[in-house]
Amino acid sequence: MTKIFFRLLLLFFIINFFKIEIAAMAQKNKKNDLPINIKKMIDNGGVLISDKYDNIIYSYNADTKFIPASIIKILTSYFALKILGVDFCFYTDIYFDEKTTDLFVRGYGDPFFVSERMAELANEISKKYKKINNIYVDDSFFDDAINIPGVSATLNPYDTQNGALTVNFNTVAVKYENGEYFSNEQQTPMTEFIKKYLNSINFKGNERINIGKNRDYPELYFGELLKEFLKQNNIEINGTVSKKNIPGNLKNYFRFYSSETLESLIQKLNKYSNNFMINQIFLYIGALKTQAPANLSKSVIVFKEIFKNDRILNDIEIEEASGLSRQNKISCAQSNYVLKLFEQYKKLLPERVGGLFKTGTLNGVYSISGYYNSKKYGDVYITIILNQQRNTRQKILDELLKLID
Repeated sequence: MTKIFFRLLLLFFIINFFKIEIAAMAQKNKKNDLPINIKKMIDNGGVLISDKYDNIIYSYNADTKFIPASIIKILTSYFALKILGVDFCFYTDIYFDEKTTDLFVRGYGDPFFVSERMAELANEISKKYKKINNIYVDDSFFDDAINIPGVSATLNPYDTQNGALTVNFNTVAVKYENGEYFSNEQQTPMTEFIKKYLNSINFKGNERINIGKNRDYPELYFGELLKEFLKQNNIEINGTVSKKNIPGNLKNYFRFYSSETLESLIQKLNKYSNNFMINQIFLYIGALKTQAPANLSKSVIVFKEIFKNDRILNDIEIEEASGLSRQNKISCAQSNYVLKLFEQYKKLLPERVGGLFKTGTLNGVYSISGYYNSKKYGDVYITIILNQQRNTRQKILDELLKLID
């Protein structure tokens, strides 16, 4: 009888223990569930707020993968910093043929080669050479047929093409006035090359546009603009600008480094959500870690290799680095995990609503992900991804911040 009594007593305690645990779990899930007023703003999307100890504060569809748009840049920025390091600087190689006095320029995808840097390069060249025949541009480090998914055939700067040798993000700021074309920025001289291009598309506006989908235009424009800056340095140029790979026997060269570190580039591209810059970096890494020429497939292979043993990120779906592709897929849970990895670099994200956040926007895609210091929970990670026509992103964030403050 005593044994039976103790067995029944033990069974009683076990049942009650599990009742308490189930009740606690139910209460916890209830606490983590989003309030109904926020749920009503979500047709198709997810939300997650977690603290630095991985405790979930609010969660909704957190494990469902959605199209992230530009918040994927946090992950691809982390990937770039992990591979290259914060102090990495892009570079451009300059070769000179003493016999022919031809100048060769080879690019490696510098994403921030702007007019001011072109002026500095021309000045460096003028210190070494006083007379130049032809200028040859070599873009062989990148594949000639790179197509970024999501890029449209418009003149919008967001729809520019990537390449190994580009200047001013492969765009020009121009205006049409009294039948003539003028540069719209003081630091960038107008070239005959651009005038012909603008005339060919019958441009009559006053804006910044990309320089088209012709595969040869980026590097040819680079060479033509360099020619203008060299002339300003009193360099005699007798030949033309054309594409040509650097001959293997040329040894006389110098390497021209960017003045921007990777850390600085990451901050800029996230502040302005520059799709061109992050894909330039992404493509460079693919060629660096496999072999030239760079293309998206090689970069994706390197990306997947880096994260293949990460149990949270090993099934990330990524097609390109900027968020333009609708084949990119990530969950809120994965995104918050990325925020934890990126925390040492979080100041590279823009300030917004009292925190550090990256937003993402495509047609029918509205997302935000980043860091916030709350009054109730301290430092938290927040991700909202909406794949719906209603853009309720800001309203949801405002309501969430009220809850955690």
